[in-house]
Amino acid sequence: MKKYLPSRPSIRLSLVLAGIVTGYYLIDNLSLFSFLGYSTYNLVIKPVYWGLAIFISLSCPRLKTSSKLRQRDNINFRAMLYAVLYVLIWFGAGFVDGFGKSPYDLSFHGILINIITIGSMMVAHELIRNHLVRNLAKKENMMLFIAIALFFTVLSINFSQYTGLKEIKKTVIFIAELFLPCFSRNIMATYLTYIGGSIPSILYMGVLNLVEYLSPILPNLKWITSALIGIMCPIFTMLSLQSKYREKSKHACDKEEEDPIGWLITCTLSIGLIWFVVGVFPIYPSVVATGSMEPMIKPGDVILIKKIGYKEVEAGEVIQFKRDDILVTHRVMEIIESTEGLRFRTKGDNNRSEDVRLVKPEEVKGKVVKVVPKIGWPTLLLKQRKDFQEEIVTD
Repeated sequence: MKKYLPSRPSIRLSLVLAGIVTGYYLIDNLSLFSFLGYSTYNLVIKPVYWGLAIFISLSCPRLKTSSKLRQRDNINFRAMLYAVLYVLIWFGAGFVDGFGKSPYDLSFHGILINIITIGSMMVAHELIRNHLVRNLAKKENMMLFIAIALFFTVLSINFSQYTGLKEIKKTVIFIAELFLPCFSRNIMATYLTYIGGSIPSILYMGVLNLVEYLSPILPNLKWITSALIGIMCPIFTMLSLQSKYREKSKHACDKEEEDPIGWLITCTLSIGLIWFVVGVFPIYPSVVATGSMEPMIKPGDVILIKKIGYKEVEAGEVIQFKRDDILVTHRVMEIIESTEGLRFRTKGDNNRSEDVRLVKPEEVKGKVVKVVPKIGWPTLLLKQRKDFQEEIVTD
């Protein structure tokens, strides 16, 4: 057992490197250099700090990777490919939820600052992550990887975002939309570091950062979609990587190439599953939170919605429509041709009266084609009832 424990010099070095990351977090959040001005701080202080951190990391004794994988020729390519797949899924969801302009300064000066500050910090983080993993992990240790990922996650989120969490709903959204996706990316980067060193994690995090900070448009996703993609993409790819690594470790001397077709099929199915959940395909799932359509649809059921045009709607069908940013699923009672155009009168099967407002053609999202009982309860635990469907009832 002793051979698996880190040595005292390794622990001391790890504490020093962790202190460098923590020290910057305190400097940045306490605004200790704010008197120098924004440009000086971002173009001088930050690059110098992280430049020194990179120099110290590269000057430290280099340890061999803890993993047993001998064939690492494709790990750098895999890291980049995983990041590209993440970006494709992220932008694919944008075609459903919409896009928005980048909040970052994309002028030459702004891009220069982002590359210098974000780039130097990212490289330093991954070099330090590499040392932490190699100094402390003598074998695969997921608990240690989780601890390292949590360390970088906590210190990558501004302190003011923690202090602003005063409501349960805001806290849940913060954890799901920001903290857990950030942690998922960090656990993926940590595992990449364990297998292949700092280069794969730099490539993985570098692709994600380049797209986020340099793209003129970015997906403007709902928080539940952002959480789903941000958590599932890194975890899926890490599990795939872990499976491949363990298989290779058992046959470390075997030179036989892995089957790229099987790996491609796995990735394609994973992407398809995520795109289906977020609504990229003609049929998409939706969770029902109220009992307005009982007994046909009960709270916690998942309904499959087929996207249709308003001309395809027929009386008696159960449709989903959007009203004031709320998705409502009710039955079409009557199709009305009025002076204002085509309208649909709807009613929940369990409601005493018809909906007050008529549904406009542009509000129709699709019709219900399948009800899957009860599997949506975990989602309901993450969102308050008012964030899903509401009963529109007249007394």
